[in-house]
Amino acid sequence: MIPNACAVSCAGSSRKPGPRLWCRRGGGLDHPAIRALHEAGADWYALYQETHNRALFARMRVGQSYDARMAAKRYAKSCGLLIEEGLLSGIGETPEDMADSFRAMRALGAAQVRTMALVPQAGTPLSNIRIQDSTQELKTIAVMRLLFPRALIPASLDVDGLQGLESRLNAGANVITSIIPPHRGLAGVAQAEQEISEECAGKVGVSVCFQGFLHCREYFAQAAAAAQIGMQCAGNLSVYHFADYRLPYIVKYGVCSLPLDTLIPESLRRLLEYDRENHTDYCRTLKIYFASNQNITETMGRLYLHRSTVKYRLKKIQEISGIDYTDQDQQLYLEMLFFELEEQMPGVGQQNMAKQIV
Repeated sequence: MIPNACAVSCAGSSRKPGPRLWCRRGGGLDHPAIRALHEAGADWYALYQETHNRALFARMRVGQSYDARMAAKRYAKSCGLLIEEGLLSGIGETPEDMADSFRAMRALGAAQVRTMALVPQAGTPLSNIRIQDSTQELKTIAVMRLLFPRALIPASLDVDGLQGLESRLNAGANVITSIIPPHRGLAGVAQAEQEISEECAGKVGVSVCFQGFLHCREYFAQAAAAAQIGMQCAGNLSVYHFADYRLPYIVKYGVCSLPLDTLIPESLRRLLEYDRENHTDYCRTLKIYFASNQNITETMGRLYLHRSTVKYRLKKIQEISGIDYTDQDQQLYLEMLFFELEEQMPGVGQQNMAKQIV
């Protein structure tokens, strides 16, 4: 199970539930600088070794110290920073070199590990290296997923664009990354001819938080939908959160367009979990209350309960879930979900329904 994460479409990072600030560095920083960055609010320190074969490292990073680079990451980790480690493939490494790198990554305790294939550039000493296909990169991602089940593994858009994204996610990647600076088109993408549309540059869609990488594709679809619908509703923004566009999404695409579990908001999930653990039926009470147009008298009659009991339940529901009874969009969205829950599980009691959803 990976830590809580958000799928992100296009580029950028989620600002919910909290900021994630990254320090990327081509060479190592000294210890005071690393500590100063952490104290200033940085969460991550990204410093790729690219290979743990010392001879290959000396060829790739002329004049740099292998040991100093590793020491900088160890010190950053001791300061409380999360470490991102990365490998470069297609530079002459052997399977034994890859195994050594995996061992070094595990010893480092990197929270995010990645691999990218070398893209030779004209006019450089590596310009004559034959470009690899993506097979080796996909195999490396798959091995990393098995060896580092809790780690974040990026699927970069920079080399193959959207065409290669699905294969990397299927191999085990669970983070989508690219550098697309606002107002500069595709200036940050190595393969700018790939199919990232110019109109999406600098626009970010963010899914709801989730755990586990098996459903990463569905949550990436949320992020992509958030960007698409968000730009239609509020084109002047840079970041669009799916949680803000749930209702227009299911109005346009329907509840069945994504697995139902991915569409349940955290408020309803908390209520379902409470019902499951405490053998209550607050979800049914909320459903009847909404179906009665928030009329307490009608709700009493349909539930065969006393007025004070209904009022107590509504207060308790609000305390557990945080649902705002005055939010009409939220009410409509939840009513549609209640209808779909019953459609998919006809005749199932609310508590059993909660067991299947939570």
